[in-house]
Amino acid sequence: MIVRFRQLDYVNDWEWVTDRLPLKQCEGGTGITAYDDVDGRILAVMVNYNWTPNAVEGHFIIDSMIALRRGFLEECASYLFTQAGRKKAFGQVPSDNEQALKLNKKIGFKELIRLKDVYGDGIDNVILELKREDCKFWNPPALQEAM
Repeated sequence: MIVRFRQLDYVNDWEWVTDRLPLKQCEGGTGITAYDDVDGRILAVMVNYNWTPNAVEGHFIIDSMIALRRGFLEECASYLFTQAGRKKAFGQVPSDNEQALKLNKKIGFKELIRLKDVYGDGIDNVILELKREDCKFWNPPALQEAM
């Protein structure tokens, strides 16, 4: 398997995203798609929307952990913090999605607030923030040039 990355393509990728996450296509939405170059199968997607001059909101949808081992998070961080030049990213995760919360913490996200019972009784909406300097997968351009 050869993992490749491309800009999120709403024509080819959006159905895959909405099959896994109840999102509506947003004007100005962008992201990164990780796919298997051999068979074209999508492995993971980062979807971003609600862009401001300093920040963006988004989601990760990951079907294959191979994408993580082959640089998906590094590609996403480079896109957000270097190419798009944002200082922060925000995400929302249901409190019962322990796997997503654990991954977000590993990336460097910090919990900002919990909105109680949003997804159901006892299932909160956890709002997370990632500052670029806290992202464990971002390699600032000055460090890239020194390598």
